[in-house]
Order: sequence, then C-alpha cells, then structure tokens
Amino acid sequence: MPTASAIRELSAAKNAPWIAAAFFEETIQIWDLATSEQISEFESVFSLGGGDRLTLHPEGETCVAAAWNKGRQGGVACYDAAEGTLRWHREDLMQTQFARFSLDGRTLRVGVEAGPLQVLEAATGMTIDKFAGIKAVFNNPYSNVRLLETRKRGYFLQGTNKVRIPNLSFALLDVAFSPNRVCVSESGGPVRCLDCDSGLELWRYDPPRHSHVLRLRYRPADQLFYGVQWEYETGASRALISFAGEDGQGSELCQLDSWYEEFCLDGDAVVTSKGDLISTADGAIKGHLAFPQKDYPDI
Repeated sequence: MPTASAIRELSAAKNAPWIAAAFFEETIQIWDLATSEQISEFESVFSLGGGDRLTLHPEGETCVAAAWNKGRQGGVACYDAAEGTLRWHREDLMQTQFARFSLDGRTLRVGVEAGPLQVLEAATGMTIDKFAGIKAVFNNPYSNVRLLETRKRGYFLQGTNKVRIPNLSFALLDVAFSPNRVCVSESGGPVRCLDCDSGLELWRYDPPRHSHVLRLRYRPADQLFYGVQWEYETGASRALISFAGEDGQGSELCQLDSWYEEFCLDGDAVVTSKGDLISTADGAIKGHLAFPQKDYPDI
C-alpha cells in the first residue's frame, strides 16, 4: 500500500507567512512558512469537493472551512487559526463550492452550487449582501477592477468600464491580476492575458494536449505571471511554469511531485501537498513542511 501526503487542499495568507493545510475531511493544520513549523491542528467542517472550500485570512488570523452539506457537521465555519477555536458557524449554508476572504479580510465571499453568491461579514459570519447569477468574484489588489464569473454569461471585467469576456470552456480554473492585466485559465482551455480596462486579449498560452493550468499567480518581483500546469488525461505530469515577455511564452521551471499546490509569499514561492516550498525564481526547493503521510489503497 503506497504512502503519500495526507494533505488535500491548501490556502495561503496574503500578508503573513502562514498556510492552512486540510486533510480529506475535517482536520486542518496551520503552518509557518518562515520556520517550517506547525502552529496548530484542529477539527473543522471541511470536506473535499470540486471547489475551493478552505481560505485563510490575509493576516493569518482566522481560517474558514466549508462543506457540501449543511448542519452541525457542515455549512461554513470560521476558526481562530492559532488556537483552532470556533469563531462562528453558518449551519444553514449548503452546497458551497467557493469560499474566499476579500483582500482586506473584512468580508468573505461564499459561492454555492445553486443560488446567489453571498457576502458575509468576516468577523460574525452574517450575510451582508447577495449577488444573483454570480458564481465568484476576483478583485485586483492593485486597483478597483474586479472579474465577475457569472452562471450563464461568461465573465465581466468591472472597473471604470464593464466589459464582457466570453468563456471558452465550461469551468473557470483560476484568475490572477497584475496592476493593469488579468490572466484567466479555463478547464481544458488556454490561459488568456487581458487588459484590465478594455478587456483586449494581449496574449494567449495554449497548454500541451490534455493539459490545463490549474493555478495562476502574478509575482511583483519580476512582473511575470506563473502557473501550475497539469496533464489531466493520465495525471502523470504537473509542472511549475512561467509566462514571459509580451507574448506569454510558457517555460517550465520544474516538475512537481504533488496533487495540490498553492502560491504564497507574494508569488515568490509555491507550496505543494508533498510539503515542498519551491522558489518561483528558479524552481529550486527552498524549504520543506513535514506534512503528515497516510496509506492509500492500490488502484
């Protein structure tokens, strides 16, 4: 029986060197990337699904987990990241596919399988706004521009102007902003780099056959976008890539021995489910987190 990482999902704090690591169900660990030490471990409502159900506060203060079902063992719940104590629990929320803190950490956006996207007050969990027909909202940390993923009409870039961006496949994988550009990756499709004001496509990266880019991140240090590319047909290959120049030419930095990855430290590194902390500057391993291991049945 093969042994591999027990970690199935990751979420990094935007302004602190902390990362949340979730097991297949319930258990969450908080780690310090600067020291490679575990800070806490606690039980939660988290359950692995097809969406992003784990999010860490930008300052690392709290961690929010979600589940598909509602009730005492489901819904959406907020925990003190350092202590693991429960802050609040919305047992009424169900079929959550997307949970993410706002850039300032004051609100939490919760997208569900059916129904409006809800905006919760991060401190209390109380619903303060709803958006019908919206699946997810992505904000530009450098401006007031945001990208809205709708249920039926593709995407909208909303800032000074509101520009419709047609979707090219059935599912959005990730979004990353630079000060004046946004990169969008779709399931089984390309990565498109768009001008934030006009929505004009500046470049397009077409992954190899049967591959797509799961994660995207902009790195201010070199003003480049980075991604995690996955060969989904057989699952045999994952790679850290960079998009260089004005044409977005993709270059592989290194192969990844993992099944989940999360960019962190302002884009300077990526953490893998194996526990490797990999530099985006050169693809070298710069640290390791001792994530727990478990046995997996042979398939």
